[in-house]
Amino acid sequence: MISKDLSETLGFAVKEAKKRRHEYVSVEHVLFALLHDETGIDIIETCGGNVGNLKRSLDQFFEARIERIPEGSEYVLQQTIGFQRVSREPSTMPARPKSRRLPSAISWLLFFRRRSPMPSAI
Repeated sequence: MISKDLSETLGFAVKEAKKRRHEYVSVEHVLFALLHDETGIDIIETCGGNVGNLKRSLDQFFEARIERIPEGSEYVLQQTIGFQRVSREPSTMPARPKSRRLPSAISWLLFFRRRSPMPSAI
């Protein structure tokens, strides 16, 4: 079972992909969602990251690399394999008492750190 804040982060990512009329919701959409999450922003800034620069880089990535579904065309939003994997990851972690659960931003950032370096396009 996923936490409320994790569900909200995933929901933001899905809404962003739909708003941009992307055929797929991906880990880049999740990262974009984390850049709008208070805890995610705090973590990125504490690590020396620039949230504004990351948002602009992701916007450029979305515009240059992700095809938009034309207006008026019907489609069903799909999940990339990466999105599926990271959305399942927190549920495979050992259960923690509610008071010791990590906020979604921390869980996701730890996941990204464990899995791979930051994408070169960003």
